[in-house]
Parts: sequence; C-alpha cells; structure tokens
Amino acid sequence: MSLHSTGVSKESLTRRSFVRRGALATGAITTGAFHINTRLAAGALFAPPTSPPTTPWVQPLAFPRWAVPTPALSGPAPIPSAHQRYEEFLPQDFYEIPVRMVAARPHPQLGLTNWMSYDGQVPGPTFMTRLGRPILVRYRNELPEEI
Repeated sequence: MSLHSTGVSKESLTRRSFVRRGALATGAITTGAFHINTRLAAGALFAPPTSPPTTPWVQPLAFPRWAVPTPALSGPAPIPSAHQRYEEFLPQDFYEIPVRMVAARPHPQLGLTNWMSYDGQVPGPTFMTRLGRPILVRYRNELPEEI
C-alpha cells in the first residue's frame, strides 16, 4: 500500500502530523472503550444481582460485647520494633482475640452462613479503655486452612 492510496501525500506526512493523527486515533478508541465501560458499570448491559427479600427491623440491633483484658499475653512476647513508640507507651492492658469461623444468620429470615468472627462474634468486641492507658491486642488466627 502506497502513501498515495491512503490519501496522505509524502510532503504532508511529517513526524508531527503522524503523532497528532496517532493521538486522535488513540482518543477515539479510548473514548469508545470508556463509553462501553461506563455502560457496564451502570448496569445498562446486565441486570444487577438482587438480594433475597427480607423484612426489615424484625429483631433488635445487637451490640458487641466488651473485650475483657487478660493478665498477660500467652505465646511469644511482643516485638517492640514492630510497634510504634512501644517503649514510650508500654501496654497496661492486654487482649487476646481468637479469629475463627462461625455459622451465623445475618437475618432471621435467611439461612446460616459461615462468617469470620472475632472472639466468636460479628462484629468483633468493643475495647473499653481510658485515654492515656495503652493497650495491646493480639489476634490469634484459628481459621481453617481452606475457607
């Protein structure tokens, strides 16, 4: 294919015109791709998934239990270099929270589902402490190998 069959003369094909035409072509392609992607994101091409029907407010809102401090941590001692300003704010209370799988119902009208829980509850416990009283929380992984 010669330059003359494309409608571009040898004199008009400069480096600048080549870059300009390439930029215009790239813009046209990406604008079309953007239009398709926004239609996909807006759900225009596919119907969005629906949630199972449930009745709202059939049970009172549950508040998480308070975490209870332990006298000392079990297992290896904390590594001070892994914590910010550890020596300046030595922990005065220690908490150990096991992370494990539990079967729970997110709503009374739904079936059981497996959830990752903190100390057997979802959401995890609330840490009640005083301002200026440093705490150290250790999460112990008791999750199964395969989830």
